[in-house]
Amino acid sequence: MQTSSAPRRAGPLLYLRGMAQERVALSAVIAVPESESPPRLRTAACEVPAETLLQRDGCRLLRYGFTLEASTQAWYAVGEDRYEVNAALDGDLRVAFVSCNGQERGDGERPLEERNVLWERLDRQHAERPFQLLLHGGDQIYADEMLDAHPRSRAWAEGKHRKPRRQDDGELGELREALRRSFFRRYMEILSQPQISKLMARVPSLAIWDDHDICDGWGSLPAAQLDAPVGRTFFEVAREHFLLFQLGTTPEKLPDFCLDPGGSSLGWHVALPDLHILAPDLRSERRPNRVMGEAGWRTLETALPRIECGRVFLLSSVPPWGRACPGWRRR
Repeated sequence: MQTSSAPRRAGPLLYLRGMAQERVALSAVIAVPESESPPRLRTAACEVPAETLLQRDGCRLLRYGFTLEASTQAWYAVGEDRYEVNAALDGDLRVAFVSCNGQERGDGERPLEERNVLWERLDRQHAERPFQLLLHGGDQIYADEMLDAHPRSRAWAEGKHRKPRRQDDGELGELREALRRSFFRRYMEILSQPQISKLMARVPSLAIWDDHDICDGWGSLPAAQLDAPVGRTFFEVAREHFLLFQLGTTPEKLPDFCLDPGGSSLGWHVALPDLHILAPDLRSERRPNRVMGEAGWRTLETALPRIECGRVFLLSSVPPWGRACPGWRRR
């Protein structure tokens, strides 16, 4: 599943934070070996300091926060490498959409040219006519193989969960650390692939997650399995790494565009000139009889009154019509 020689470099990965006063707010996440000093990131206006998000597996995960002019000619540089960014978010937008980035088993065994053929197509389209925004609609990784990280998680996946016991604490700690190593390596393996990293360095991303970012069917599994100690541990580690690698942040400090400060729901709302992008979290509180819980509905009801004019882009990781429709009922 995982290799001992997992990559220790990834990025820069560019994430949109918002827009104000004709400036586009961004974060760039870069992974480097722990032994190296943080690389120098600069824009046309200034040099940007690095903030350490995490140190793990011989890597240091860094974040740089900066703004760029809302222009088709914007850029930033990391060391000697310069990245052109179409940051003109104040007009008509050219938006790329990605999802389902992998498969449940054997994803790491496929040749990258085959695995990432659609990423290469997007890159060619970007070269012809640059995108301004990259939306990730869910299943950005397939974490299903993480269930093999520890015997307890494999037993849980097979429905062999049990009531908590006093001696479980130590074993759950071992499980948590095994999962953290596995999730971190999986994200590093995916996001360091050149066909993916090339586009993500140049086009700002916004992401929401779906079940495979946790494990297949998360939220639709039996409630007793979801709420078992192993299930909650698996969810917490998946959530931590979603925040690190898909939102470019930590569980302690969510981006301002996230609608629930407590983090029970990870839905978000980004306002651009004449466009509102709204992404409800349809996994964190999901159960077999519902798609969103109280926190999710509360955040959605908070966001909707803020939308007074302009277009609305709803980023949904599940179909809002058809068989999924009953799950959208609040009561």
